[in-house]
Amino acid sequence: MNDSPQGIKLDIHFLDGSPTGMLTAEVPHWIGHALFAPSLKIDKALERREAKYAGIYILLGSQPKEDRRVAYIGQAENLSDRIPKSAKEQEKKEFEWESAVLVTAIGNRLNTAHIEYLEARLIERAKRINSVSLTNVKDESVPELSEGDQCSMDWFLHYLFLVLPAIRVDMFNDDTRKTIRKPDSVAEADDLAFEIKEAGSDKAATLDTSGGEIVVLSGSWAKRWNEDKFPIHSYRTRQACLVDQSVLMPVEQGGWYKFKENYAFSSISAAASVVLGRPASGPQEWKKKGTNERYRDWKNERDEQSSSED
Repeated sequence: MNDSPQGIKLDIHFLDGSPTGMLTAEVPHWIGHALFAPSLKIDKALERREAKYAGIYILLGSQPKEDRRVAYIGQAENLSDRIPKSAKEQEKKEFEWESAVLVTAIGNRLNTAHIEYLEARLIERAKRINSVSLTNVKDESVPELSEGDQCSMDWFLHYLFLVLPAIRVDMFNDDTRKTIRKPDSVAEADDLAFEIKEAGSDKAATLDTSGGEIVVLSGSWAKRWNEDKFPIHSYRTRQACLVDQSVLMPVEQGGWYKFKENYAFSSISAAASVVLGRPASGPQEWKKKGTNERYRDWKNERDEQSSSED
């Protein structure tokens, strides 16, 4: 999410003194706590204090007959009570689970609404990435939270998606960025920059896609969300989160923010909506820097060129 040059410290504790055994992972200033346990150590893992907390869990394994990797994502107000039952349910589906991840919050600070939201968002992302097959029977609709709680849980997920690959869980990794080649020259980098300009003013936002991410650059302007026309919207919540995190800073002129630092978005429309303060189509709104060529047309032309070269 955040394209800051600062690194993030990850504390991993190998509980068995072995890289293949149980381990915990924490990040300073993150309230979350992750516990990874092989299936043979699950009884020992469930004896730990945090296993009695509310949280989410992921069972990882395979279905040998179908030769595929599978996973199950669940939530419970007491993980130690729920996981054994869930594991038996999955075994009936010929799911040979090999390891489990328990995600809780320090001091048991997650409530029922929090864990239901986190579970739904994890299922949603896992299905979009589609690197493993989920054995979850039903789709979980993302429950509504207050604006403050949603901001907190989205920030919780931001750190969780950094922690999970470090503890051998890569099913949430978005590998689409690997197909995007980094620019070979300054000229090519300029070709991958886009902007949105406020009509009749010098206010503009710049989008940099040269590194394979959708990054709005520091110093870009953003309009305050139009709450009268769009009182409830996920991108309104995203903008509010960025203000809370001091990524967006209010400026003296009413109704405007400025990006204090570079910020990477998950989609080009999310970036456009936060910048314009309303729901927006990114391919329509972003224009190639210094021209009137829309991102949509630029991308279509680029895709056609790539197809002809192949």
